This record gives sequence, C-alpha cells and structure tokens, in this order.
Amino acid sequence: MSTTEEFIEATVNADGTATVSIQGSIHEFTAANEAAARAQTVELVSAHATRRGTALRPSTQRA
Repeated sequence: MSTTEEFIEATVNADGTATVSIQGSIHEFTAANEAAARAQTVELVSAHATRRGTALRPSTQRA
C-alpha cells in the first residue's frame, strides 16, 4: 500500500492575518486576533481533510 502526503502550509501573524496554501490554492484572511486566526486556520485545514477522508497530522513551527 502506498501513501502520499499532502503538505499544507499556513502562516498566522500576530495581527490576525493568515495565509494558507492547500494544493496550490492560496487562502488569505484576517481575523480579530492571532488566536482567532489560528482557530480559523485549523477549521479550514480540518474541513479540507474531512472532504478528502484523511487524518490530520499537524506540525507546528514557530518562526
């Protein structure tokens, strides 16, 4: 059985702005604050994984 990994990149900024790249599609949004942007990012990525029927394996890196 072969597996493929799909990398999703997200950047959440202290001012509440965020950029998420999923399959080459860029999603940019602004939330009220950093915590809200993180929550919105997780929601977006989770919805994508659910549509694909895949599990999430998050990896967080702080710049």
